[in-house]
Amino acid sequence: MRDSGLMMPAEIAGFLTTAITSWWDDVNESTQWQDGIFFALCGAYALVSAVALVQLIRIQMRVPEYGWTTQKVFHLMNFVVNGVRAVLFGFHMQVFLVHPKALCWVLLDLPGLLFFSAYTLLVLFWAEIYHQARSLPTDKLRITYISVNVAVYLAQIGIWAYIWVNDNSTVELVGKIFIAVVSFIAALGFLLYGGRLFFMLRRFPIESKGRRKKLHEVGSVTAICFTCFLIRCVVVAVSAFDKDLTLDVLDHPVLNLIYYMVVEVLPSALVLFILRKLPPKRIIQEKAILPLMDPMESSSEQDIVEESQKLVDSLDKLRVSAASSSSNFKKKPIIIIVVGMAGSGKTSFLHRLVCHTFDSKSRGYVVNLDPAVMSLPFGANIDIRDTVKYKEVMKQYNLGPNGGILTSLNLFATKFDEVVSVIEKRADQLDYVLVDTPGQIEIFTWSASGAIITEAFASTFPTVVTYVVDTPRSSSPITFMSNMLYACSILYKTRLPLVLAFNKTDVADHKFALEWMEDFEVFQAAIQTDNSYTATLANSLSLSLYEFYRNIRSVGVSAISGAGMDGFFKAIEASAEEYMETYKADLDMRKAGQGATETATEKMMLEEDDEDFQVEDEEDSDDAIDEDDEDDEMKHYYL
Repeated sequence: MRDSGLMMPAEIAGFLTTAITSWWDDVNESTQWQDGIFFALCGAYALVSAVALVQLIRIQMRVPEYGWTTQKVFHLMNFVVNGVRAVLFGFHMQVFLVHPKALCWVLLDLPGLLFFSAYTLLVLFWAEIYHQARSLPTDKLRITYISVNVAVYLAQIGIWAYIWVNDNSTVELVGKIFIAVVSFIAALGFLLYGGRLFFMLRRFPIESKGRRKKLHEVGSVTAICFTCFLIRCVVVAVSAFDKDLTLDVLDHPVLNLIYYMVVEVLPSALVLFILRKLPPKRIIQEKAILPLMDPMESSSEQDIVEESQKLVDSLDKLRVSAASSSSNFKKKPIIIIVVGMAGSGKTSFLHRLVCHTFDSKSRGYVVNLDPAVMSLPFGANIDIRDTVKYKEVMKQYNLGPNGGILTSLNLFATKFDEVVSVIEKRADQLDYVLVDTPGQIEIFTWSASGAIITEAFASTFPTVVTYVVDTPRSSSPITFMSNMLYACSILYKTRLPLVLAFNKTDVADHKFALEWMEDFEVFQAAIQTDNSYTATLANSLSLSLYEFYRNIRSVGVSAISGAGMDGFFKAIEASAEEYMETYKADLDMRKAGQGATETATEKMMLEEDDEDFQVEDEEDSDDAIDEDDEDDEMKHYYL
């Protein structure tokens, strides 16, 4: 017989259910509970809005020289969205009493639309990064973003206008479905571009803490935003189609608290926390590369002399280490130095190389040596612009554009031993090091600093020079011969393997160039209609350069479409093997010869020192004898 004082589990469950239901109804009917929850939401939104405003001010103080960047606009919109929500929940009693009802809907729905615009702006930013990395056009992305937002706002305005004219349940159903669709579009955008960018970043050689943080940032923000928009979509869709459920927004205070905290407050707070890092100033990316000099310091002739001395001293620092001659040398990354005439598409070609290394899962490292470039379509691991301020150098030394570039390169070369050290530390993590040079080719190829940088790379890593040729312009035999002469001069000056990259093959096929190189008679036939002096010179050189053509590799590439990239990297690998067989062997011989010369010189100096010591000993002995004779004479005198 059961004790009447004890309750069965079913009775306990029923009692708890009744108590919870009663509490749920009491909360729903209690004005104090409703006001308390609404004011709590008001405080939460106000706090997030204040954080967004503080972050916006910090960004502006950090980079005041920039205008309204995407980062600034994003934080401004977060400030506005959360601020409006805080005001609405703070004055919820007045909002619910607003007439007509359409105006109340406007006040309740507008912050959600602004929230959509703010976070789809983040999708736009990531989409632009992804398209740039994949060398895809980005000009239509902003138009798409604006068009989608305009369409969403116009559709919502139409719903509000219809509610103003004829308020019924059908219009409310359409409004909920519309919000669900908009939320699904936002979730899909984050999944599409945030996910793509995340997986693309995973292909990077993540050897630094900063890059791991970037990967974590993209992955976390994508997961948070996708989840919050998907929850909003599901909740609104369920409340629209299931009449038995009362999951309507602003239907119950507790549901309000959970809904807005999950879909807006917590996601906004987490995203602001993850994106709290301020944009970097123009500082060095690699700590091993120190600032060279402050261009604002007073200049003098002594500064120029010191600069020249540093260039000479840097050669001593760039000695080949013993590790470079070991069997481990082949495991080091291949240095690809990209040179070319201005307008040949050199930077675009390097951008394509960067994209190809990502797609092929090769581990690449980018070095920019052009101090005058305004912006790069790719990220540079080491950038001369972070060390030398080109415009300040021009002002400091009263130089023109070319002189400023040359002097900036000279200053950077004085610290290039540290650049080599940075790359050596990452050598086992890299496959290629892509080097972009100044647009004015002669500044790099015919300057002391260019020679120092090239020899620094070549004495430490397998190095290949890539000469980019503008294929459409080279269809003229005279221009073609000029390019070949310049390439020939670079080959014999650097003594490094050379790869000719005929760029812009999407505009003009490079087969004509290959025919001119393989058969000098075809070239002579193409130029025979020209009777000028330059044509005669080019005609005579066609046979002279035949041996040069035989010893270089030529490939056709397109920086726009990416055609020919596989063939180009095959040529690079073959050239790296040629480097090991020719330049590396010659380098070892020169080192051995230099070592023998230094040993012979030291031996000669030692022998000369021994002879000097012997002569000094004999002179000391003669002096001693003379002194003894003088002493004897003095003794005889006194006696």
